Amino acid sequence: MVDSRDVTKAIAAEIWPKLREQGFESIQGRVARRTHADRVDILEFNSFNSYEQERLKLKPGSFAIGLGCHLKYVANPIADSTGKVIVLTKPSTADCMLRGQLRRRNLRPIGLDRGVWAVGLMGLPLEKVMSGARDAVLNEGMPWFEQFESPAAVFALLEEREEHMSRLWGFGRPGSPIRHFILGYSALAAGESLTARKHLQQALDTGCFSGHAARMRADAGMP
Repeated sequence: MVDSRDVTKAIAAEIWPKLREQGFESIQGRVARRTHADRVDILEFNSFNSYEQERLKLKPGSFAIGLGCHLKYVANPIADSTGKVIVLTKPSTADCMLRGQLRRRNLRPIGLDRGVWAVGLMGLPLEKVMSGARDAVLNEGMPWFEQFESPAAVFALLEEREEHMSRLWGFGRPGSPIRHFILGYSALAAGESLTARKHLQQALDTGCFSGHAARMRADAGMP
C-alpha cells in the first residue's frame, strides 16, 4: 500500500528537479520556495489528516497542491502577544495573501473535488497521479506565479478582481479592509504614493489595523 513516505519520495524524484530548473532554490520536505527581490513564490504539497481521509474516503498518501505568493513589500499584519510584528523568514502557502490550488485534469475518481489528488483510489497508481501533478505544476503552476511579477501588476490585478476559491484567493473582497491594506502597500511599492495613502487610510478607517496604525502611517508618509 502506498503511504506518505512513498509520495514524498515520488515528489522528490518527479517534481523537485523540475522546480529547481525553474529557479526554486529552497526545497524542504514538501515545500519549495523561489525568492525574488520583492516576493517569494511557494509551492506546497499538502497531506490530509485522518479525519479528512475518512470524510473524503481517501487512501493514505493523497494530497493537494497549494500555491502561494508572499509579497515582501506588504507589511505583515500579524503580531505576537507582546505586539511585536512577526517576520516571516520561511512563509508557507497558508501565510500568503495570494493563494491558489492546482487541480487535476483526470476526472477519476468521479465525484471527488479535482483539487484532491487521490492516490491508490479507483485504480489510479502513484505513478499516474505524479505524472499529472508534474504536468500541472509546470503548465499551470509556473504561469500562475507570473501574474505577480511586479507591485504594479499586483495592484492592477486586485483593484477589481473577485476572489476565486481555487484559482486565486486570500486578499478579501473589493472594499474589504485586507484588500485596501494590500492595495495600499502594492501602490506604495509601485511608487504611487497618493494612491497608497488613499487605500491605507481606508484600511485604517475600518478599525481593523489599529495596532499597526503608526507603522502604516509612517510607511506611507501620512500625518
